[in-house]
Amino acid sequence: RETTIQEAAMKQVLRTALSSLPALASYQTICCEPQTPARCIAVLIPGNPGFVSFYAPFAQTLSEQLSARITIIGLAGHVSRATPGYSSFAPPVTLDEQLAHITEAARPIANAAQDE
Repeated sequence: RETTIQEAAMKQVLRTALSSLPALASYQTICCEPQTPARCIAVLIPGNPGFVSFYAPFAQTLSEQLSARITIIGLAGHVSRATPGYSSFAPPVTLDEQLAHITEAARPIANAAQDE
């Protein structure tokens, strides 16, 4: 299929944002598996706070109720001080950088889902 002008522009924004994403912008993910075979896959992107641990109980309950594999992708830079690589001096992450981060972090999940 042909790439539209809008899609091409968005890809350029993502490339630019990814190339400028601060190297110290750590993030975390958590995957919640149901006890029965998963019928679907979902990605949960947190709001504020962007810590995955805050949403883990909700994701686990959702996983069980929907028989779904739920992956929480934390926002870039939203990690606890105990996280390896954490730096209080890391520059803030822009909205475009967050969008690029989430897009790239979700890509392997989407690709794996297509292979199943």
